[in-house]
Amino acid sequence: MKVFKFFVAAAAACAMMVSCGTESGSISGKWIVNNVGGKAVSDCENTPYLTFDEKESSVNGCLGVNLLMGSYSYKDGALSFSNMGSTMMAGRPEDAEIERALNEALENTAKAKIDSDTLQLCDKSGTVLVTLTKAPSEEQVAAPSEEHNCTDCEQEEQCSHEGQEEQCEKCEQSEK
Repeated sequence: MKVFKFFVAAAAACAMMVSCGTESGSISGKWIVNNVGGKAVSDCENTPYLTFDEKESSVNGCLGVNLLMGSYSYKDGALSFSNMGSTMMAGRPEDAEIERALNEALENTAKAKIDSDTLQLCDKSGTVLVTLTKAPSEEQVAAPSEEHNCTDCEQEEQCSHEGQEEQCEKCEQSEK
């Protein structure tokens, strides 16, 4: 039984190490932090995230309490951060603990793996330090509907076409 448990643990460790070997996607965009050092991130007052700008090679985000900014280099799965800085605000102790763990993980990041909408940051041996999920793009996030009064029929209705020419469903008159 001990031998079986050892092989299961060894297989799991190998899977985690191998998982940071390849890339298949763009790192650009906003990524929400789900897991740091094997611990789920939840109940943070400010959701931790990282936003990568490929054109500028810049990164910014939230560590849990403080905002983060700096530069990064990402090529062939190798990821490194430089010129990093952050704000210096105080926060809840539990958020500060997540921030400390995330900051340490970013300092030790050497590799990244992108698989569809999941980004894994790994150390040089391939151990997963941080798991992030791609945030929906602004185009994918539906804007809240706004009520408006049609100037022709004076009917109130829900509108999702703010700033565009559309026809009012009640009177079929064009409106902006």
